[in-house]
Amino acid sequence: MGNGEIARLGDMGSVFAVGRNLARSDRMHEATRYVASGLHQLQSAGSAKTLTRLVAACRPIESAAQLVAAAQAAAAAALEVYAREVSELQQEGRRLSDLSEAARARWNVMSREFEESYGSDQESIDRTRRLGGLVEEADDELRGIEQALFDVDEARMRADRRCADALNAQTGALHALKRDTVGSAGVASPMQAVHLAVQASPTTDRDLAIEALTSATLSVNQNATVWEGLDLTPQEVRDLPMKDLFALANVDGLPAWARDIASRKALDYALSQPATAYGLMGFTGEDMSQDEFVEQVTALKASLEKAESNRFRLRGKPPVQMLGFDNHDGALTTAISFGDLDTASNVGANVPGMGAKADDLDSALRGAQELFRVANEENSSTSYAVVTWLGYRTPGMPPDTGVLGMDRANAGAPNLARFLDGIHALRSRESSDELDRLVVFAHSYGSTTAGQALKLTTNDVDAFVTYGSAGLAPGTALEELHAADVFSTKARGDNVAGLGYSGNDRVDPRAIGAQEFDADSGEKRVTAHDMFSEDAPWSVWNWGGDVGYLSIGTSTLEFMGRSLVGTP
Repeated sequence: MGNGEIARLGDMGSVFAVGRNLARSDRMHEATRYVASGLHQLQSAGSAKTLTRLVAACRPIESAAQLVAAAQAAAAAALEVYAREVSELQQEGRRLSDLSEAARARWNVMSREFEESYGSDQESIDRTRRLGGLVEEADDELRGIEQALFDVDEARMRADRRCADALNAQTGALHALKRDTVGSAGVASPMQAVHLAVQASPTTDRDLAIEALTSATLSVNQNATVWEGLDLTPQEVRDLPMKDLFALANVDGLPAWARDIASRKALDYALSQPATAYGLMGFTGEDMSQDEFVEQVTALKASLEKAESNRFRLRGKPPVQMLGFDNHDGALTTAISFGDLDTASNVGANVPGMGAKADDLDSALRGAQELFRVANEENSSTSYAVVTWLGYRTPGMPPDTGVLGMDRANAGAPNLARFLDGIHALRSRESSDELDRLVVFAHSYGSTTAGQALKLTTNDVDAFVTYGSAGLAPGTALEELHAADVFSTKARGDNVAGLGYSGNDRVDPRAIGAQEFDADSGEKRVTAHDMFSEDAPWSVWNWGGDVGYLSIGTSTLEFMGRSLVGTP
């Protein structure tokens, strides 16, 4: 989320001055007109043939000067428009920053009172609830201001791009003049110069298509169509500007191979140029410090490399694909797949919940690895892809109270819905491999988010499977979920999932008709809330032991693997 810093950058008074000076400075054109006028007067007076040839030689110079003057005037106008627009954005950014500072101070006061209000007596409980509501209201106010600041920063970046494009177009015209201003007869053709200027302009059909893809204004089906028309090779994708790669990494409806290239290039750039990437991705000190950003990116890279190593333990050695590298509400987000999302017949998307972060994905990726393994063992004649989708900011661990509310789920749901519809858009192309089955697995608060997403999708998924659910939104009916089948489980040894229902009206999927599956049989019984655990020690969040829902040997892992195959 932006903080208005981008919008407030720069001294627009200086930009105004440059624009005015450009508009007034036309010395080259004036000089050539003066010379041409003098030569024409001499020619009219009956001077020699040499003078006539000199007049002819001056014509291309005058034509070039006219084009330079036109470029100069256009650049001056672009700078003046830009300076006026940005001055207004700077003023709005300062106003919103003042509001943010005041709202942040109120939030800090209420948060301290909330943290100090805990007690076992009824009065303390009532006070805690009241203060919790005030904290949520303050959160909403801050988010609204932060969104407005983000919008102002986005508007500033759009203004920057428009100004840069206008100036680049004029630069293209000047490059064209420099490259070729002489026609076949030895005399420059102004029309030829204009034609060359258009050719030299950096704005091409491909640039416009990529700008459309990264504008977040197209549907996933439109994204797929535009991308197909580009017909880029992997090397051409690698050679795109870094700002485009950062954006394309997160465009749903694009082929997984292209998003993988863009995501990995962006990740590597963030490791080598963290300060630039930190700003480019819109992070601020309120989200995380630059040092924290580097730590998270480094850990994410290590998790990706570990997944690359672990794929060799799976039958067929499936490729590992990185399908995003983004900032959602101040959290680093990503998605990583075991298996080729472009060609796999059966695809699963596993959505983590409370406390999941991009710098701690190893357990979630091990769970996805086991899902892939079980499905492949159940039926090795088909192909699979299992995606760990962390495309939203999850609620933090207590004392963060976000898990009790719907804000994080409602914010993340549109992202997940676009991701799922993007898979359908990509795989429904005539040139694509057919998609036989798409399943959403959702753990903990991930089921809350996925439930909201499945109300938004255009296409149905074949199954929605919740485990250790923190509950669906109050009032949710099974018919609202765009899923052919809905399955759910909660282990007796899971003493955490139930906390998600505290103080709200969220519903247990099983209570509204989801088909329940067993978590307490098999070689191992699920004894913890964890998604996947391997010799995990007892902790305050792992009261029951060390066996998670996707741990090897559990009935839950076996059921979910079969549900990916289509034989639950």
